[in-house]
Amino acid sequence: MKIVVTHKMYFLEKQVQKLKQLGDVVFYVDSAKSVEEWIKRCKDADVICCEKKYISNEILQHFKNVLIVIPYKSHFDIDKELCRRNNIEIHTFSRKYVEAVTEWIIGMIFYYYRDLQNLIRIKREKETPVLKLRKSLMNKNITILGNGNIGIRLAEICKTLGMNVKIYKRNDDLINLVKDADIIANCLRKNIETENILNNNFFLNLKQGSFFISVTPINIYDYEAMKRALDNGILAAVADDASSKDVGNLENEVYQKLLKHQNILVTPHIAWMTDYEAEQTYDRMIDIIRNWKDEK
Repeated sequence: MKIVVTHKMYFLEKQVQKLKQLGDVVFYVDSAKSVEEWIKRCKDADVICCEKKYISNEILQHFKNVLIVIPYKSHFDIDKELCRRNNIEIHTFSRKYVEAVTEWIIGMIFYYYRDLQNLIRIKREKETPVLKLRKSLMNKNITILGNGNIGIRLAEICKTLGMNVKIYKRNDDLINLVKDADIIANCLRKNIETENILNNNFFLNLKQGSFFISVTPINIYDYEAMKRALDNGILAAVADDASSKDVGNLENEVYQKLLKHQNILVTPHIAWMTDYEAEQTYDRMIDIIRNWKDEK
């Protein structure tokens, strides 16, 4: 059985060995520069591990008797009859990355409140006095936007740190829940109801000097309104994982836009990337491939 991994994935070494036990594996560490190149990479494959962007009716016409595995939940507008006729199976599965993303949020809170960026490996006092009192998280007010898996997990951790926790759920009074918050953590899911829900009125009603954190697509909040809140001192700082664009891409427009403001702590959509998440995700992928092979 020939297995093709069409772009860089983060298999642990033990997972690579498991894959090789299932068949001959070809790993690519970069993304194909064209559809034609991607099709060439997958020629004669029995199993294709890939990204969603290459799955279309036009591309599927080039394949028969193949399993396609995508390591995140995706929806496709594809011809089911074409898949049946060409014996193509497409498996997607969902990972919420709860632990990793929650760790990223907590890490950003500590990084900002304890002023770690200015204290780690400090050699001489500049604008930041060494013996200045930093902020504790004890008794700080945090409002978590969204009561999904990440929001619930984050609330549990914040409570153990002695923080006062509020969670915004659908149909709650958003402004009332955030007006006294020292920290606002945006964990909302992207849908019609949440698009641009964090608008100018939202940012104008935040507590002076508060800290806004976001791990969701940028179209959930109004970037210009957020920037004005930063410039006017309503927000002291922002932390954002630039999660609406490609993983690790330093050139995409959202990352570059966020990077321009000195008070935005931005990372290139890597909040979910930990060894634990890789183990959970790719073990699931390997199980899907193994079960498919056993059923043949």
